[in-house]
Amino acid sequence: MDSARMRALYVSNRNEDHPIANYEAHIRANARTDSIYKAVAGRGEFDYRKITYKSSVGDLDIPAYLFEPLEPAGPRTHAALVWDHGGIHGNWGAGYLPFVKEAVDRGYVVIAPDYRGSTGYGDEFHDAMDYGGYEVDDVVSAVDYLLANLPHV
Repeated sequence: MDSARMRALYVSNRNEDHPIANYEAHIRANARTDSIYKAVAGRGEFDYRKITYKSSVGDLDIPAYLFEPLEPAGPRTHAALVWDHGGIHGNWGAGYLPFVKEAVDRGYVVIAPDYRGSTGYGDEFHDAMDYGGYEVDDVVSAVDYLLANLPHV
């Protein structure tokens, strides 16, 4: 075991060890992303909603982007993608737009959770990051939301 390499790769789970986040800038950037998706949906390219659902862990509200074809084909006719963003303290951005459009054009429903620790939702949500534990539960809980709320999935 290479202990020097382990120290170099270690990511602390203590918020005080991390750079100070600019929460206000993150919130503004998130609002811009929301407005971009809303504008594209307004042109009739897909149905879009920003939703929240409960995580199966700790009863935390998880914000998510939900994209659907304009005309659902019928009960249980659409496959769904649960598309999570990468990065520690990242978020779902407008850069995913071409891929979302392609998936929805092919008939997929796409749900994109901003799991705990994602940027753009303030310091408390940002600091709830569990570094690979509860975030996974937050993403898996998106499936429960889809199955309970969208009969065409």
